[in-house]
Amino acid sequence: MNFYAKHLKQYNGDYGNGKLEAGWAADKWARSAEIFATTKAPWAPDDVSAFKTMLATVSTPTIYNGSCFNGNWELAMIEGLSSIAVFTDNTSLWDHAISMWNERVPAYFYVSSDGPTPKTLARCGGRSYWYGQNVFNASVDGVCQETCRDFGHMSYGLASTFNVAETAWIQGLDLYTPNTERLRSALEFHTKFLNQGGYPPSGSPYKPGVRNVASPLVCNGTNLKLSYAPTYQVALTGMTRMLGSSATLPETYKYVHDWVWNLSANDACAPFMYCDEELTHAQSAPAPPARTTL
Repeated sequence: MNFYAKHLKQYNGDYGNGKLEAGWAADKWARSAEIFATTKAPWAPDDVSAFKTMLATVSTPTIYNGSCFNGNWELAMIEGLSSIAVFTDNTSLWDHAISMWNERVPAYFYVSSDGPTPKTLARCGGRSYWYGQNVFNASVDGVCQETCRDFGHMSYGLASTFNVAETAWIQGLDLYTPNTERLRSALEFHTKFLNQGGYPPSGSPYKPGVRNVASPLVCNGTNLKLSYAPTYQVALTGMTRMLGSSATLPETYKYVHDWVWNLSANDACAPFMYCDEELTHAQSAPAPPARTTL
């Protein structure tokens, strides 16, 4: 961390996945820094200050304006911004990240109360990429902007969605309650198909299920590109805590308990934001103490 604080000067945000990778890194950096700074781990004040400066002058400008393309990109950036805001006690940055979350999540996961067309981002000129999904009614509540792309990229966006919601809850802000039906529908919609597909024999999130799965109302009836990501644990814990039980999340509960919990240490997990969620969220946690600062 000290090395990067001294030497990281920029991300190439205009090339390939530059902004996306900056978002992924920002979240991990800030969470790691929070752990070091709030425990007895030796970290000199000057080094802490240098690391905060790196996050403020290199990471934040790269991801501050988000992305008008696929939602998993912007949600990763929002996750990075919110984590930086917590570590640096930057209230205005926190408000900016939460505002982006409140705009992006309804445009990423559809529910029928949105009307016959999905919500769009006004700041992006109403552009939207749904990869061929053209049915929008109660029968597809929870469908994601990237469902018909593949479940892998959808899982990235879903994980970031709930990571921000969980960070906000720890900070005393409830994003779950105002978005209950949208979040619950997103979880159940996707885990239903994952459970139908049958779990692959290996833990690799990129392996397809053992059966083809399709629905005439989803992706024009084509076989879904399933991807068995070891995520949904943070989501299940957060929603169960808010709802009081997992009774309205039967598919999500089944996926987590029958698949995620049975992965072994040797099962492959790409080094993204959703690995090893059960280390902190396998059991519902009691309400954390209120923070006096952001």
